[in-house]
This record gives sequence, C-alpha cells and structure tokens, in this order.
Amino acid sequence: MRFWTTAVFAFGVLLALGWPWLVGPQPQREAPRRERARYAARFATYVSALIAVFGTSGILAILTVRQERARYRREARENLREFLEGTLRDHARGSGKSDDRS
Repeated sequence: MRFWTTAVFAFGVLLALGWPWLVGPQPQREAPRRERARYAARFATYVSALIAVFGTSGILAILTVRQERARYRREARENLREFLEGTLRDHARGSGKSDDRS
C-alpha cells in the first residue's frame, strides 16, 4: 500500500511538473475560437487528471494510515499480553521464596 501511495503521488508531481509540455502554449486572444476551445479542453482534462491523481493519492494515504494504526494496535495488544504473562510467571516463581524485606 505504501508503494502505491508513493508511486501515485510521484506520478502526480511529475504530471504537475510536465504542465508546459502536456498542455502546450496558451493561444493568443486573437486566435480562432476553435483553437482556444481546444486549449481549454486540454487544460480542463489536465486539471481533472491532476485532481484525480492527487485525490487517489490522498485516499491511498488515508488507507495506509488506517492499516498502520490497526497494525500498531495489534502489536500493542500483543506486547501487553506478553508483559502480563511474563509478570505473572515471574510472580509465580517468586511466590515460593520468602520475602525478608519486612
């Protein structure tokens, strides 16, 4: 999951940096309406792709965080269980001896 999150984000950054080559130069105000409309369509497609890529990256990041949180919770629960069992074992071993600390 981390790999895909990083890969999608890196693709988005490359896509954002490639703006001049992907969208092309903006036509002059005196350019024909058809040429300006084509540029507007390219620009809208480009912006939509950026939104989709960075949105996907954000969703993957949220899913990664949820996955890691669940893993940390499981590990904490397991560590606590091992600690309590170890403490009980140590306590059981120590109960056979007398305590001279009165």
